[in-house]
Amino acid sequence: MSKNSRSTLLRVFDLPENASKETIRKTYRKLAMRYHPDKNPDPKAHQLFVELTAVYEALMNDQSIQTSSKTSKRRQTPDEQRIKHASKRFENQKIRKVREQQFYFQKLTSGFRWFVFLWIVRISTAISVLLLIEPILESRFEKQVVTGYSTNYNGLEFENVRCIKTDASLQLFVSNPSARIFFENPEIIVERSWIFRNPLRIWFQSFSEKHAFPIDFSVINLYPLVPILLLLPLFTYFYKRMNYKFTFLYYFSLYIHSIILIWFLFTQDRWAHLLTFGYL
Repeated sequence: MSKNSRSTLLRVFDLPENASKETIRKTYRKLAMRYHPDKNPDPKAHQLFVELTAVYEALMNDQSIQTSSKTSKRRQTPDEQRIKHASKRFENQKIRKVREQQFYFQKLTSGFRWFVFLWIVRISTAISVLLLIEPILESRFEKQVVTGYSTNYNGLEFENVRCIKTDASLQLFVSNPSARIFFENPEIIVERSWIFRNPLRIWFQSFSEKHAFPIDFSVINLYPLVPILLLLPLFTYFYKRMNYKFTFLYYFSLYIHSIILIWFLFTQDRWAHLLTFGYL
C-alpha cells in the first residue's frame, strides 16, 4: 500500500500514519460498536458501518487502493469492491441471523414446553379472574379454636402482628391482639373468602362484645397486585415477539412463575377449593 493511500485510510479512523495494526483493530471495534445497525437505529449507520469495515480490511490486508479505468468503461476501484463485498457479507450475516432467530422462535413456540406453557397460561389466568371477583362474593365463617400463638413482630400491612395457630391447622397472622383474650376464650370465628378460602379476619367474642382482627401476610393484603401478576403468562402469550423480551418472559413464566403457581395452589388446599369452586 502506498504511503499516501495508507495515510488517507488512517484519517478515516483519526489515527496517525505510524499506527499499529493492534491500534487499528481496537479503533475499528470501538467504531463498529457505535455504528453497527443492531446498536444504532440511524438509517445512515448501515452504510457508514460497511465503509468502516472496508477501510479496516484494506488496512489490515495492506492492500493498495488505486483507481483504474478503461477508455470505454469505468471499472470499480478496489475501495468500491471492498465496500460491495463487505455489504454483501453483512447482508448474508443478517439473513443468517434472522433465520437462526426464526428457528429458535419456532422451537420455543412448539413442542412439549409450549404445551406446558399454554396450560400455565390457562390456569394462571383462571386463578387471576377468580381472585379479582372474590371481593364481591360473600364470605364464609368457620368456628375454630386457638391452640397456640407467637410473640409480636412487624407485619406487612400492620405495625405489629401475632401469629396464631388453630385446631384446623391454620396459621393466621392477626393485627396485634392481646394474648390474654385467648385465655379467656380460645374459640374464634375465621372469616374467609368464598372460593380460595383466603383468611380475611378473625372474630373474637369477649363477653357481650365481638372484636374483629384483620389478617396480615395474606393474598388479600396484596390485592389487586397478585391477580395482576398472575396475568403475566397471558401477556407473554399475546406479546409473542421474536426478541429477547419475549424469551425472558417465556422462560420466567415456564419456570419461575410455575413454581409460584404450584406454591399458591398447594398451600391451604387451594387446588381443592379451585376444583370445587369453594364448596370443598
